[in-house]
Amino acid sequence: QYTALENVTLAERLMAKERPDFKANKKKILAAIDAEGMALLEKMGLKERAGHYPHQLSGGQQQRVAIARTLASGAPFILADEPTGNLDEDTAAEITGILMESAHELDRCVIVVTHSRELAKRADIVWKLKGGSLQRVSPCLRADVPGQEVFL
Repeated sequence: QYTALENVTLAERLMAKERPDFKANKKKILAAIDAEGMALLEKMGLKERAGHYPHQLSGGQQQRVAIARTLASGAPFILADEPTGNLDEDTAAEITGILMESAHELDRCVIVVTHSRELAKRADIVWKLKGGSLQRVSPCLRADVPGQEVFL
């Protein structure tokens, strides 16, 4: 198991070993990676939990660590499958806000698969799966229709 900080920085640490200057600048490179990881954890409200293991974190905190790990990768796309499915209403709203902020402020494309109408209502673009095909729902959001599977 890894701590929250180790979870956020693991991929970057592994990729750093491939850098030609890694051996010569190992401490500096790893310190920069850890600093970026701590900044992401702070952004997620988890700075004080950086040394905690997954079993010591709530479900919402674990979700925020996962989002921080994704942001650390620098990938232009974030794929999230039911990111609020197992969370209480308040934590789900918090996670939704973090995902929206990632999309808008960090210039990331966030693709979420969800059954949550509340999450879908906050999306920029909504698609639904009906009869095996995707249909665009927004900008006229109809995520409040019971039984619809919504993609955003």
